[in-house]
This record gives sequence, structure tokens and C-alpha cells, in this order.
Amino acid sequence: MDLITNLFGDKRNELIKVLMKSAGFGPGQAASFVPAATAAVTKAAGGTKAVDPKKLAGLDASKLIAKIDIPALASKVGVDKGLVTSGSRSSLRSSSGR
Repeated sequence: MDLITNLFGDKRNELIKVLMKSAGFGPGQAASFVPAATAAVTKAAGGTKAVDPKKLAGLDASKLIAKIDIPALASKVGVDKGLVTSGSRSSLRSSSGR
């Protein structure tokens, strides 16, 4: 099971709204960010698609974000790296229900 993809995928539309409202993304930026961020979070959380849910639950969002290559993610999505950092935090909070 691809836990992270499922987690972000199930909440894709909600995450796009959160990114637009809380992080200042435009609609296209938010739609591009979700799959790119999913891949980045998967890599940061363990590097494989089959992430152990216990390992994921124990990760602090700030520590997880610190493991993400923010400049590369920003370049891939075509947005400022500050926006990506803000979007990453908003996405993780939203997907965790916080």
C-alpha cells in the first residue's frame, strides 16, 4: 500500500483549497504541488512508496520538511521556495487532521 500517496490523494481537493487559502498558491500551482509534494514526502519519510505507518506517525512535520529538498521541489512546481515551505506545512497539517 502506498500510504502517503493514498493520504494525500484522498484529500487532494481539500489540500488544493488549503494551499490556495493558507499558503497563497494559485489554482494551477496547488494542483501541481500536491503530486510533487507527495513524492518528496515519500522520499523524506523513508525513500520508498511502502512507508511504515508507525514510522510516519512518529515523524515531526518540521523534521520531515527539513528532509525535503525545498529548492528542487520549488523548481519542479515553478514557485518560490518560501511558498513551497509554507505549502508543505499546510499540506502536512491538513493531511494529519491538525
